[in-house]
Amino acid sequence: MGEGGIKIAHELPTSDYVYLFSTKSSAKVNMAVLVNHNLSNLKIFDVPEGSQSVDKHLLAYLGFLIGKHATKAKYVIISKDTAYDAISAFWTEELGVSICRQQTILPATKQKKTAVSPAKALAKKTDSGNQIKNLAQKKTALNASIMKTLMKSSYDNNVRGKAASIAVKHYASTERKRLTHDALVSDLGQARGSDIYNRIKHLL
Repeated sequence: MGEGGIKIAHELPTSDYVYLFSTKSSAKVNMAVLVNHNLSNLKIFDVPEGSQSVDKHLLAYLGFLIGKHATKAKYVIISKDTAYDAISAFWTEELGVSICRQQTILPATKQKKTAVSPAKALAKKTDSGNQIKNLAQKKTALNASIMKTLMKSSYDNNVRGKAASIAVKHYASTERKRLTHDALVSDLGQARGSDIYNRIKHLL
């Protein structure tokens, strides 16, 4: 990013910390810019040269900070590299961490509001977890219901299990009935597949 990304770091409050990662071949930063960090806590890491060395060290240290502070802090990655966006999204979804990427350090009054707040992220993760849990329970119940229904038929346990597996596989789809019918016919033949579908379609 060069010094352009940190040139107004002197406007940061004393509660903010700046961690600068670079190699000997990185773009040079004017020392006058660094001197202006009188209001922020600055730590400079001179990492070894190598393939994506700065990226690897930055992400490793970011993981350390998140492990230490979790959602108690907000993290901003200053870089033009959009690959960091996926990392930011991962930490937000996984732990509810408030994190985003910006090309430059922005004054507090101009901070981008792209990061999801920890509370909202955690709530989203909880809702998602509940949905997954509920879907899993419904699939388990569907499997049991189909097996019970087909017990009254002449089909053996292998066929009943295959039919239940097919129905469960497509249960989350809005077109589950059509997909289940087509899969049953494809796997078990037209006559047998259609007969089984007619026996279980009220459960789908």
